[in-house]
Amino acid sequence: MLKTIDEFLNNSPKWAIFIGVFIFIIALTILNYYTHSEVALSILLIVPIYIVAWYVGPFSAIIISLAAALSWDINDISSGRAFSHYVIPYFNTLIRFNVFTIICLFLLEIRRQLNQVGYLADTDSLTGLANNRCFDENIKMEAKRNSRNNLPFSIAYMDIDNFKQINDKNGHDTGDRVLRDVAATLKTNLRSTDVVARVGGDEFAFLLPESDYKGSEVVLNKILKNLLVTMNLNRWPVTFSIGAITFKEALIDHKNMTKAVDNILYEVKKNGKNKIIHEQW
Repeated sequence: MLKTIDEFLNNSPKWAIFIGVFIFIIALTILNYYTHSEVALSILLIVPIYIVAWYVGPFSAIIISLAAALSWDINDISSGRAFSHYVIPYFNTLIRFNVFTIICLFLLEIRRQLNQVGYLADTDSLTGLANNRCFDENIKMEAKRNSRNNLPFSIAYMDIDNFKQINDKNGHDTGDRVLRDVAATLKTNLRSTDVVARVGGDEFAFLLPESDYKGSEVVLNKILKNLLVTMNLNRWPVTFSIGAITFKEALIDHKNMTKAVDNILYEVKKNGKNKIIHEQW
């Protein structure tokens, strides 16, 4: 259930979450007023603060924190509670607002740290591309999407030919630069909806959602051409082998798809390298 709520809030517009939370605070304030504080409902104000801090952002969270503090203050005053000095309710509001703000700051920092951990878990540290685990997850999601809408997609694996010679002759720093330039070229020549990953030392992979055979063929040739241009500009003696398959229907086990693409890449390497073999499943 919590996972469903999390997915719903993540997919909801931020303005809608903010308005919904604000309405919740107003409703809770009214309910407190009519129950004359016999039921301890004010503690529930923590919930909207958490929701806004986690799913909307810091500025909205501060506004909601102030609204929650005022709601609690209204509840105190409406209950008929006597104070020894008229300043005390305002002082209580200030204290509650500060506490709520501190809670928001803690939540925002936790969210930032979790996002950072998630980014590192899904990202290759050298190139900034997705890593093998992230690529695998995207293939599984695309396979599920294919089963719903029957749109084709393509998977490609790519090796850098003679990359070992670069490391042996020029050192690993130059090898790292080659990898970063390859990654930058791939990102430049692929759509934002495509997934490009570094899945091994000198092996890359890309997923092209909603791409038929003809469209994928154009993209693959464009990628190979631009990669060779980049390498020639730097006088790096490497070429590229690409094996790709366009799937009209996803296989039940997504690992069978990646294995099939890997086998195509092996055929390219075995038959002269520096070319593309692209098949349709």
